[in-house]
Amino acid sequence: MSDLKIHNLFPVPIFHYKLKNYEETNQELLTYIYELQKKDKLGNPHSNKGGWHSQNFDIVNEGPPINFINKCKDFLKDVISNNMGWKYVPNKQRIVAMWAIINKKNSFNVSHYHQNCYLSAAYY
Repeated sequence: MSDLKIHNLFPVPIFHYKLKNYEETNQELLTYIYELQKKDKLGNPHSNKGGWHSQNFDIVNEGPPINFINKCKDFLKDVISNNMGWKYVPNKQRIVAMWAIINKKNSFNVSHYHQNCYLSAAYY
């Protein structure tokens, strides 16, 4: 097709932050995630093929997910107010769901979207 033109009208910004003391956070999350996997071996098959996808984390009660969210609040505020140009209103912009995925060789996630969300994030 020699008539093909590509117009990049809607770029997708990707913000990259490095969490302080990430080793401690990683260990806390790994312990939490592997415990979830022990309790729920099937997990959520929604978008994962060959790997394991947890159910949504408990992000209401104290624990590793809340500790992680608290460490990321400044990043969220920075993205919203300084990079996206949106008004940051504490407790209005919030994390509504969080989960883990364990993929091994030949495992993958199918293409999908997160409806009603303006931002999504991944932590590696």
